[in-house]
Amino acid sequence: MRRLVLNALCGSLLLVTSSAAAQTATSPATRRPDPIQGELQRRFEAEAIEKVLARRPQGANAHEHRILLDQIRKDFLRIQVIDHELKKERVGPNEPDLKVVSGYVAEIKRRSERLKDDLSLPKVDTASGS
Repeated sequence: MRRLVLNALCGSLLLVTSSAAAQTATSPATRRPDPIQGELQRRFEAEAIEKVLARRPQGANAHEHRILLDQIRKDFLRIQVIDHELKKERVGPNEPDLKVVSGYVAEIKRRSERLKDDLSLPKVDTASGS
């Protein structure tokens, strides 16, 4: 079950961060995002977060638990906002501003590392390679 939650969270993060890179300048996305699908995805992510947090050792009191959950929600929301901003950066007639893109990438990395710590996700062995 933990593996399923981990795969779902990692998959959703990869989808969010890679969707901007998947579009080319010559063929912008013609599909409009489905608001129902987006809401279902957000609910799934929220339930997955709740399940992971419920299994954590209860060393923290209820107030600390609420603060942690709020931080996790803010991080997920900010990553989605950054994804939207990266898509807007890509649509313009000019080349994307690499400094802006670099700043967004750094923020995504910082927030994803904090999410990994907050969710107590296991370390991924990158040496084995897939």
